[in-house]
Amino acid sequence: MVENQIIIKTGNGMVLASWLQDYKKYGVRLLKKIDEGNDLWLIRYDTSKIKPADMMELMKNDRYIVEAEFNTKIMER
Repeated sequence: MVENQIIIKTGNGMVLASWLQDYKKYGVRLLKKIDEGNDLWLIRYDTSKIKPADMMELMKNDRYIVEAEFNTKIMER
């Protein structure tokens, strides 16, 4: 698990620039769009400003976020 990265799926009515501004105090930054068709985004935040569990709770309770999960690293074999 990458504690400072969360994959989010956005819902209807979200204006990404405004949403990012709302979370600026937590150091949230957009890293990349993961899936064009499903509105999946990878975001990063500052763990010195908010704990991972608290950030996940914010994401789960955000009206514009349909799904949220921590990013995970995949190991090569």
